[in-house]
Amino acid sequence: MSLLLERCRIAVLVAFSALAVCAERLLGWCLEAARRKTDRISVRRRRSTALGAVGAALVALVTWAVWSATSDPVAAAANTRTLMDAETGKLVTVRVADGFGPFPAVNPKTDRGILYPTEVCYSATCAARGGTHVILNTYLGTDGPTRCPVCAAEVRFHNPGPGQAATGGW
Repeated sequence: MSLLLERCRIAVLVAFSALAVCAERLLGWCLEAARRKTDRISVRRRRSTALGAVGAALVALVTWAVWSATSDPVAAAANTRTLMDAETGKLVTVRVADGFGPFPAVNPKTDRGILYPTEVCYSATCAARGGTHVILNTYLGTDGPTRCPVCAAEVRFHNPGPGQAATGGW
C-alpha cells in the first residue's frame, strides 16, 4: 500500500509540474501574441496549451482524489497492530490483513513466529514512563498471573488505563 501512495504522490508532483510548465508557456505565448497582433498560429498555440493545462489539471485532480482516498489516517490506524517480540521485547507495528493471526504472529524482520499482543501497565511507577508493554502469560502458555517486569504489578486483559489505575479499574 505504501508503494501505491508513493507512486500517487509522485504522479501528483509530475502533474503539477506539467501544469506549471503549460501555464508558463501559455503566458509567454499570450504576451508574444499581444505584441505581434494576434495571428492564427498564436491562437492555435494558446488553444492547444490551454487544453493541455486543463488536461494536466484533471490528471492532477484524479491522482489527488485517489491518493486522498487511500491515505486515510483512521483506516491506517485501524489496519495496523503493535505487537511485541517475545525474545527481544521490542515493539513491532504490523499491518493487519486477511488471514492475520493466530498468535504468535510472524515477525517481518526475522520471519519467525514470535510476535504477541500486549497490555500496557499503568501503575504509579510505569505511568510516569508512559506505560510498560507486557505480554500476558496466557499468550505465552504460562500459568499464573502476569506481572509487569518494571513494577511487579499484576497486568490483565483490558488492563486499566492511566486514570483508572489508582481506582482499581473500571
